[in-house]
Amino acid sequence: MKNVCDRLPLYLYKEMDEQEMAEFEKHLLSCPECRQALETFEDIQSAKMEYSAPQIVIENIFNKTTRKKRFWSQPKIYKTVLAAAACLLIGVAAVFKNTQTTLEYSTAYNVLPVSYEEMSGMASNISNLESINML
Repeated sequence: MKNVCDRLPLYLYKEMDEQEMAEFEKHLLSCPECRQALETFEDIQSAKMEYSAPQIVIENIFNKTTRKKRFWSQPKIYKTVLAAAACLLIGVAAVFKNTQTTLEYSTAYNVLPVSYEEMSGMASNISNLESINML
């Protein structure tokens, strides 16, 4: 008997097929506990329906109380986003400028192809010039 009584929630929410519902209704005739629980459930459902507001009223209240504000209409957020964007732009510009300057310096040394012999000749010329200036 207890196993059948455990199926009461399925009957209350109409989650049984027709054959199971017919079997459970036969059980209701012989089980006073299930009949009492069914009556209590039906009383609660009818009371809930009596005091419920019409659906249109509920929707209107919901729409009025949960209205979302626009993102840009809030001044603090607008100013914060604008300041963050400006800082990001300045940072990117500074990094780009630094990278560009570094590239200019590094390409200046790579433009003049000089062999080892030419460099040693230049070094000796510089040494000669330094010795002349010291005299």
